Amino acid sequence: MKYITLFLCSSFLLFFRTAAQVVTVSEELVLRTDVSYDLIGKLKGQYLLFQNKNNYKFSVQAYDEDLKVSWEKDLELDKRRPEVLGIVHREDHFYVVYQHRWKSEMMLKAHQYDAGANLVDSATITNLGFVFADRQYDIVRSDDRSKMLIFNEENSGEINVYAFDFEQMKFLWKSSFQPESLVFSRDPHQIVVTNEGEMYYIILKNNYRSRNKDHLYQVFYQDGSLKTVRKNEISLGDKLTNDVYFEYDNLNNQLVAGGLYGEKNLAWAKGYFLLKIPRNAPTSYTFYFHEFEEEFVNSFLERDAPSKNKGIFDTQVQEIVLRRDGGILMVAERVKTNQRNYGASTAGYYSRTIRNDLIGMIDFYYEHMLVISIHPDGERHWENVLRKKQYSQDDGAIFSSYFLQKTPSSLNFMFNDEVKEENTVSEYIIRGNGDFERHSVMSTENQKLRLRFREAVQTGAKEMLIPSERRNRLKLVRVSY
Repeated sequence: MKYITLFLCSSFLLFFRTAAQVVTVSEELVLRTDVSYDLIGKLKGQYLLFQNKNNYKFSVQAYDEDLKVSWEKDLELDKRRPEVLGIVHREDHFYVVYQHRWKSEMMLKAHQYDAGANLVDSATITNLGFVFADRQYDIVRSDDRSKMLIFNEENSGEINVYAFDFEQMKFLWKSSFQPESLVFSRDPHQIVVTNEGEMYYIILKNNYRSRNKDHLYQVFYQDGSLKTVRKNEISLGDKLTNDVYFEYDNLNNQLVAGGLYGEKNLAWAKGYFLLKIPRNAPTSYTFYFHEFEEEFVNSFLERDAPSKNKGIFDTQVQEIVLRRDGGILMVAERVKTNQRNYGASTAGYYSRTIRNDLIGMIDFYYEHMLVISIHPDGERHWENVLRKKQYSQDDGAIFSSYFLQKTPSSLNFMFNDEVKEENTVSEYIIRGNGDFERHSVMSTENQKLRLRFREAVQTGAKEMLIPSERRNRLKLVRVSY
């Protein structure tokens, strides 16, 4: 979430057509540093922008089909220090999830609004009771946006989870558990929620080479009916996890993961894997491992001459796309940060953003993408390298990486060719059989645009909305196919 203040200033709309897309640019908003914003999405033909202003004031701004501002409305949350935890939109409504103090107690609440930002319903998720100091809560939503988990992780290692149903505006269940010897800064972890409101909390343990300890995943499960969370352990044997991403497949009722594995050195990924855990038979999980071929490694690393096949490095699994047949597409990206005069470091597991509050000059490198299609039986379908090179400095990498748009016939990866003010925007279009092509979408030369693709939202089957920030100015950019 970017912190700004928004003031509407006089500008004009840009509308231009490329070879395959129509690009529309909104009016300009002046930015300052004491307000945050979120793109809510498209509701009943209008595009909504949420603004979190200073002094605990909140508003929603609406744009019409031409991306002209049509109205703005203030939202009234509880008066005593409301703190917004997240914005979720579903069908023709959006939801504001927040915490606030009531007397000496801390409350978690949710407001439901219609497309006109009118309050429809309100629900108290839970009363946390007396809390001496504010706690950090995060939210994760289900794939169909009907359920949500609010959770916090205590320094003691205790995890508190609250499940909520947006459809019924109803609190579902609460669970507190404390995995043995969990250290959040040391043990990579991820939380997933299903469309039924079930929780999976995954922790990576012993992810290092040792003769007497196997690397394993601890999977904690809760659906509200259990008195305590159910734990299942999944051993990787002699394999190590370089990076992994979990997703719940609601169609095939299974928890799935796509990842990169190593054997002796975490810095090198020898291959990739698919993990499938059936909901009704969690101990009957299946692993499928594939080692990278030497030719592919040399191509991905852009080696001019063959070299010993140690694998690939500096590569993160950014997301997985679920196939209807139970297989997956795994998307990985080369990511490296270098802090000058302080040494180099690579972003850690499950890190989808990079901290920008470190001391020193930081270089960010976001390079080639690796897209692998894996059949449900674990067999490789196809694998592709999508080439790009993005470099930036001291900007938190907010203009780097890509946005993945899912259309009925293809996957479209859109990104900045270079991170600079005069830039070309490109896309890769990948078909179901693995065939792909690259196109230039538009040039930002003389358009006063710097696009933040990582903050974009898909607003239709063939439409996306992207925020642009350039020299303290915000614009919204819509790309239609």
